[in-house]
Amino acid sequence: MSELRSHLHCLIIAVLGIAIVCPASGQEKETGGEVIRVEDLGAVADDGQEDGAAIRQAIARAIASDKPATVLFGTGRYHVSVGRGRTCFPIRGARNLVIEGQGDKTELIVTDPRVGAFAAMLCDGLTFKRFSIDYDPLPFTQGVIVAVDLENGSFDLDIDPEFPLLSEPWFTEASDEHGKWGMIFDSRQPRLKSSAADHVRLATWTHVANRVWRIRPQSHMKHCLRDMGVGDRFVHLARGVGGVGVALRACRNCSIEDVTIYAGPSTATVLVANETVRVRGLTVCRRPGSKRLLSTDADGVHCQQNRAGPIIEDCSFSGMADDSINIYAPPNVVLEVLSPTELLVTAQCAIRPGDTVQVMNPRSGTIRDEVKVVAVGADQRRRLRITLERAVAGIQAGTDHTNADTLYNLSACGAGYIIRNNHMAAHRRHGMLLRAGHGLVEGNHIHGVAGLGIVVTNEPDWPEGPYADDITIRNNTIEGVGYAKGYGSSRHGAAIQIKGTKLRHGLAEGRVQRNILIENNRIVDPPGAGVFIGAAQSVQLNGNRVETSPATSPHRRTSAILLMNSSAVTVDGLTVTDPQGLFTAAVEIDPSVAAGEGGVAISDVKATSNGDAPHILDRR
Repeated sequence: MSELRSHLHCLIIAVLGIAIVCPASGQEKETGGEVIRVEDLGAVADDGQEDGAAIRQAIARAIASDKPATVLFGTGRYHVSVGRGRTCFPIRGARNLVIEGQGDKTELIVTDPRVGAFAAMLCDGLTFKRFSIDYDPLPFTQGVIVAVDLENGSFDLDIDPEFPLLSEPWFTEASDEHGKWGMIFDSRQPRLKSSAADHVRLATWTHVANRVWRIRPQSHMKHCLRDMGVGDRFVHLARGVGGVGVALRACRNCSIEDVTIYAGPSTATVLVANETVRVRGLTVCRRPGSKRLLSTDADGVHCQQNRAGPIIEDCSFSGMADDSINIYAPPNVVLEVLSPTELLVTAQCAIRPGDTVQVMNPRSGTIRDEVKVVAVGADQRRRLRITLERAVAGIQAGTDHTNADTLYNLSACGAGYIIRNNHMAAHRRHGMLLRAGHGLVEGNHIHGVAGLGIVVTNEPDWPEGPYADDITIRNNTIEGVGYAKGYGSSRHGAAIQIKGTKLRHGLAEGRVQRNILIENNRIVDPPGAGVFIGAAQSVQLNGNRVETSPATSPHRRTSAILLMNSSAVTVDGLTVTDPQGLFTAAVEIDPSVAAGEGGVAISDVKATSNGDAPHILDRR
């Protein structure tokens, strides 16, 4: 998602300046208000004609009224395209506006697979509710692999009827690095192929005959051909950065309610630099009754540098080409140390006076300090000059995130999120990818995702962060995750992964993930460990259950709970049920864990197994 991140960084800095300036808080939404029906402006459902202009006119009228208003759709299918730019419906500065349909009876069909549906900026009290979004033509294609040529580094794809051919311009116009890739699917069911690479970056494709195309992976990904077999399915994306279903940027008091998204060239929803956003009842899925293998080309909910964590509840995510939920901030790279308290940094993340930044050494995976910013300025090259409340020793400047220290804005990283009662299934990557802290993850059901279930980690190579603090993960069920290549087989792979990371994807040297409660979760058939804790401190695991079923085959043998480079960990009330004797222990303690009970204290472990594995395997 780095192309999307770069696009969002530039948009925020260019439009909002040094810091995010949110609109003044609007009135509490009134009941009633003006109702503007899109039919009154000329939109006609189900006639197959372009309705975008009439809908844009209805939205513009509602905003201009400066009063609470509802733009109301009728029943049927509205075909829409862009007027200008990269989105069908740009909304700027709206206050107390509702965009509402008639539930599953209202559908917006986007007719250009390179563009998005809604993009809102600087809005207060904006609500999207009760409609669905789909694309025709689709921003991807799919078919059956009919030949694999290892010697010549190619495979032949017979594209399914009714899906776009690779001669369509949106495939060639996609970004070479991030837009032109695909996924190997199981031959019998709509999910990624087990133990195969979860993405294949593509170099070229040429027409062979009829609907058959010869596709060549990029040179560094030709090894993925060994994961393919004749009869496997393959999805070829045309992933883009502008095609978001619903985007909210620098907004407040906004919500997305009971919206369904069947397809899209990027994320289903994106939340950037907002305050107080609620996503409730969002469904991202393959269109029912269709033969599609995919829903959207990227995440379900993609959250970047939000001032308050979103509330995401009662949602359902399936079929996407990326995570269900990703919450993070981009880094500000230290370019120069101007004085003991003054730094020149890049402007990827907006910083305001009063914000607290985490000063990270990504080479070692350690936190130098967390300190308040007292002043912010900018130069002509859009770099930020910031003044810290106090000096931080040892800060290293450089040219990019690989050789310099990085700052992560703890005041704009999405901290304070609630992720509750959601369903996540059968998609690429992770159920949740969480960098920010002060979060609650509760009552979610995650099953059959190709990546891991719940991941709390930073990624300095990507880069995204910060290190997290104060997260509760409770009462979740995670089943059968991590079946794609590289997830369960990793030494740190687990259904729930808490991991501090340094550059080159190594385990951080510091114990940087802090104050995490993991309680009363049920984990079934993990890909490796049930829970991995690494480079962390003050972690409580209470009342969790880890189970394997008689037919499961994990990607590696390890313990139910695996601890590395951690301290102040408690494990209490753990239940392990392992009829095949697959686990090497209920709890394994790596030598890097702190000594004695200052490292880990364990009580009330119950383990049933047909093997002879110990309850506790302490390697210190």
